[in-house]
Amino acid sequence: MMLKSVDKITLTYHEGCLKPEGSLTIESVPCADKQIVPLLSQFNEVVKLDLAAAENNDTAGLAWLINLKANLKKSGKSLQLLNVPNALKKLSKLSDADKLLEID
Repeated sequence: MMLKSVDKITLTYHEGCLKPEGSLTIESVPCADKQIVPLLSQFNEVVKLDLAAAENNDTAGLAWLINLKANLKKSGKSLQLLNVPNALKKLSKLSDADKLLEID
């Protein structure tokens, strides 16, 4: 049996959304940062991030989302999160980041 590495993340652009696949954790956030920069040019005002395939997210992943939103705001763009996993919703509520990230 092969164990899935939880420190990998792949960001792709598909149908108007950025789609991270893998884990948003302390190990993968630097990789996500590098991958997202060239993809942001695909968006004019609203950057859509579909988190349906993002698993095993931790506080570093949550902090990455907060920083992404802040950096986008500086450049006149906004962040829209789609299909937020329940575990990430709970983590954001515990840290009061749910209102900042506009997570229901």
